[in-house]
Amino acid sequence: MPQKKHARKVSLQMGQIVKTKTGDIRQKTIRSYCFVVSLIVCRGCTGSEAKKKKVESGPPPEISFQPLKSPSEQTGEPMFTQLDGRQTGLKMINELKPENMRKYLLNGAGICTGDYDNDGLVDVFAVSQDGKNRLYRQTEPWKFFDVTGSAGDLSGELYWGTGASFADVNNDGFLDLYVCNINGPNQLFINQQNGSFEEDAAQRNVDYSGASNMASFANYDQDGDLDLYLLNNRVFSIAEESPNLKMRLVNGRKVVHPDYRDQYFLLEDRLQEASQRDILFQNDGGGNFRDITCES
Repeated sequence: MPQKKHARKVSLQMGQIVKTKTGDIRQKTIRSYCFVVSLIVCRGCTGSEAKKKKVESGPPPEISFQPLKSPSEQTGEPMFTQLDGRQTGLKMINELKPENMRKYLLNGAGICTGDYDNDGLVDVFAVSQDGKNRLYRQTEPWKFFDVTGSAGDLSGELYWGTGASFADVNNDGFLDLYVCNINGPNQLFINQQNGSFEEDAAQRNVDYSGASNMASFANYDQDGDLDLYLLNNRVFSIAEESPNLKMRLVNGRKVVHPDYRDQYFLLEDRLQEASQRDILFQNDGGGNFRDITCES
């Protein structure tokens, strides 16, 4: 029995937010469609009457492009306009404590943007290293309101934040939020589709506790859901921990204590700093993850 052949249509969509001279925001959507079409023509021929015909496809689709203007061709008008927190409502301050200064240099913090409530406007989540994280909902072009508390306690004030990513991990059409921390578990906030989130990292096996910097989501295995690559650094530094570092003697040789093996290593009996390993998590399709770093 002949096997059925399936054709797959792949649609890629990318949104771009543009501020025009009049101050409004327009959503530009670029759609790219990829089609795979296969046409095979067979015709029976015998003897000297056999004729070979070339199968010709239709003309390729037209491709147009617009070259970028060089700086000399610009009008001289500014391409960007600076808006301060009093105008936009984005008043978040990244709090930094002097005693953690070295960690700031090694890790840092950041923001992520995404339309978590599907109202057509891009919202902002900002990470503070020693202070409270903030979620700002955009209610009209360039007007933001702090909804951190009403959205489900996204402050993360118990942990030292580093980075965050919006991603729809459970394929329900709403962006979820993953937050990276140091010296505390990472957090995964699941979108409840009503403007609020619920933290569920432990149940979904992504509550890694260590020195995470950033999370990147992509469908690496082409199964229709977003997988997670977790970038990790290190918690401690030799300058900070040298008086307290644990070492062992094994067969007369110094080795790093198991508690510190993901932070340090010995090279010619000299202690060197190391980073924690990065982790690849595979999504099962419902937003639950499995560590497949070693097997991949």
